Amino acid sequence: NFQESRLYDCPEVKYNVINDVRTVALEQKSTMELGLNATELSRYLKILANSRKCALDGFALSVGEKLVVSGYRFPFSEQIPRITNSTCKTIVAIAVMFAVHEKRLKEEDLVISFFPEYDSLLTPKYVRQITIKHLLMMTSCTKCNETISVVNENWVKTFLSSECHAEPGS
Repeated sequence: NFQESRLYDCPEVKYNVINDVRTVALEQKSTMELGLNATELSRYLKILANSRKCALDGFALSVGEKLVVSGYRFPFSEQIPRITNSTCKTIVAIAVMFAVHEKRLKEEDLVISFFPEYDSLLTPKYVRQITIKHLLMMTSCTKCNETISVVNENWVKTFLSSECHAEPGS
């Protein structure tokens, strides 16, 4: 790392491996099969779709891994990327806390440890110090922002090669 020419300040990285990652296609089920009231669900979706106060461009409802309904307002579709602002942060934080609870990872785990392919002498010193907790608390102090997701295809590489304006957690 050349950020301050002091390699010894970087934490020791122990690489984490998650072996049971799988992609699950959502199986479509009817509301009846899932014990949902189709009439009430339909009424609620119509209220959302017609409300001027509702800024949803699309909607999907799943129960477990079963997709119940999805739809998009014109001209949107699932193929058009949308800016979600902080909505995704909340959903990801919930998923991470489930993983912490299940002891699949710890808040103190270094983020770089999950991506050893991006760890090199060029990795900024402070990026090597970012933990899961820093991400959850939005205190990573990186200069990376949401614009990166529109411009770059490899978000992980871009994030892990971005400079920090301060020490993580500060």
